Amino acid sequence: MVSTSDDTLSAEDVALGYRQLLQVEACFRSLNTQLEIRPVSHRLEARIRAHVTLCWLALLLARICER
Repeated sequence: MVSTSDDTLSAEDVALGYRQLLQVEACFRSLNTQLEIRPVSHRLEARIRAHVTLCWLALLLARICER
């Protein structure tokens, strides 16, 4: 059972959002296992954005290679 505090969403929208959440969590698990990425701390916004972009590109490349 999935619940939400937003009464304007239909049951289908809530279920779709939950499935998308599961996909995002699976991608993060993939980043940690397949790509062996460890936690990294950055302080500057530009470095944080660069790190996230590189992680996203690495995951995209891994997905393309799987196909």
